[in-house]
Amino acid sequence: MDDKNNTLERLRAMAIKLLESGTNSVDLNMVGNDVKDLLQELNIYHIELEHQNKELERSEKENAVSRAEYVDLFENAPVGYVVIDSDYIIHKFNRTFIETFIPINKRNVIREGYRFDEFVCPKFQNVFYLFCNMIHKPGYSAPLEIKLFDHLQKPRYVMITAGKHQAEQDQFLLIVSDISRQKSLESQLVQSKEKAEESDRQKSLFLTSVSHELRTPLTTIIGFSELIDNESLSPNTRQEYLDSIKFSGKMLMSLTDEVLDLSLLESGSIPFRYNNINVAKMCEEVVAVAQNTIKSKNVLIRSEIDTMPTLWGDHMRLRQIVSAVLNHAVDNATEGTIVVRGGFIPSHNGNGHLIFLIFGRNIFSGESGLEVVDPHRMPVSFNCSGLGLYNARQIIKAMKGEMIWVHPLDSLRIEIPIKISLHADHSEEPEETPYVSDTPRTCLLVDDVVLNLKVLDAILRLMNFVPTLANSAKEALDLLGKKHYDIIISDLWMPDMNGEEFASIIRQNPAYNDIPIYAITADVEFKTNFDMTFFENTITKPINIEKIKKLFAAEKE
Repeated sequence: MDDKNNTLERLRAMAIKLLESGTNSVDLNMVGNDVKDLLQELNIYHIELEHQNKELERSEKENAVSRAEYVDLFENAPVGYVVIDSDYIIHKFNRTFIETFIPINKRNVIREGYRFDEFVCPKFQNVFYLFCNMIHKPGYSAPLEIKLFDHLQKPRYVMITAGKHQAEQDQFLLIVSDISRQKSLESQLVQSKEKAEESDRQKSLFLTSVSHELRTPLTTIIGFSELIDNESLSPNTRQEYLDSIKFSGKMLMSLTDEVLDLSLLESGSIPFRYNNINVAKMCEEVVAVAQNTIKSKNVLIRSEIDTMPTLWGDHMRLRQIVSAVLNHAVDNATEGTIVVRGGFIPSHNGNGHLIFLIFGRNIFSGESGLEVVDPHRMPVSFNCSGLGLYNARQIIKAMKGEMIWVHPLDSLRIEIPIKISLHADHSEEPEETPYVSDTPRTCLLVDDVVLNLKVLDAILRLMNFVPTLANSAKEALDLLGKKHYDIIISDLWMPDMNGEEFASIIRQNPAYNDIPIYAITADVEFKTNFDMTFFENTITKPINIEKIKKLFAAEKE
């Protein structure tokens, strides 16, 4: 600017000199030279002015672009911008704030002058006023979390940070960030954490309860197993001890099945196997078993089953339902008679509903008594029948049926949709065949648990088999290279090489790929965990004589 002023002064001085020279009749040549110098200086000055004008135009364009970018950033920022004064009056706000917090029907009339505290939910207004008082203090930058009413007049969590307005000293810029989703996620995380902690607590309680229930039959089994070695025992006493051991073993198996069923039910993968069902015969068997468990009680159990056709359903699950309900009733009964009444109501197309009514005196303790059997809320003193009743209820739901408490009779009513069998001439349960091999058959037994091998060896020898024992799949392959066997029975879960890998190797070797292979396992989800196409059939643990007999009886047929 100083250079420009100096140039102007110099040109003005030259012009004055020329004018003065003209009045004093000086040499025209000298005047002409001065004019040329002046014109040259003026031309240079003109060029400089044009350059400065272009620079000024460029600066104005850049300022206009910057201003447009600023407005765009301000209006379309992902957070709300609001300028308020010390009286909470709004002087400016951006589009994000309008779209988030201004009702649609008011957007055309809302202008500067609207009070910001009218957006604040009443519960948070006092803390908002305190926040506004604090932001006057130098260096204060703490954010505020409150709820504002959004454009739908619904409370929404926001985080507000504030700063002094650069242009107006009595105004503040509020930055309003929507944190409702974050708060929702935090709430979900807290709930998930609490749920996980409660689940861990209930799992610990459940394991404690199961451990408590396991110890009763284990005490019988271990105690009588030690006593049975006493040579002074009479044959009757020894047989009584053996019967108690068998009964306790079945109790353990029942509890194990109930726990496994619970796992399957909660994962939604409970299997159903359909076959013929003679309901009257099934109920008689369940009643007979239950009656034998209450010899010390003055309680009688009887079944009253109406005449009905042979039905088509899952015989085992239906038996499990009736047995669980009856066991629960037996546990609560002190005297009197427990009745299992059954009937069938046909509908159409061979369908109908199977109805059971189980009643007696004070055997269900009302509808509330049925709710305490949930294993996730199970007291330490629970028993197997409680878990069984819970599972039964879940199985009934899976069958699209219902189980309800009937008040007048203190009874349970079970209703299950079911079909009439189209193959009523086929027995629902194959008659037990006392299988014994006609000629001695060689058998290769493979299991990494020695006691399992001993049990299998003893059972198969009773059935005219000649077993060879192997503690691993590798050992079994070595034995197969030396001798031919009529059948192979192998565990699935084994270290180094599992049963599936072992069977796969056998099927690939022409020397013995035609040998029938049977799997034994305690894995209830073996069909998911292993490729069972290599095996003829599967025996689930625990192994007993009945399972082995049924397996080979089916093979013989």
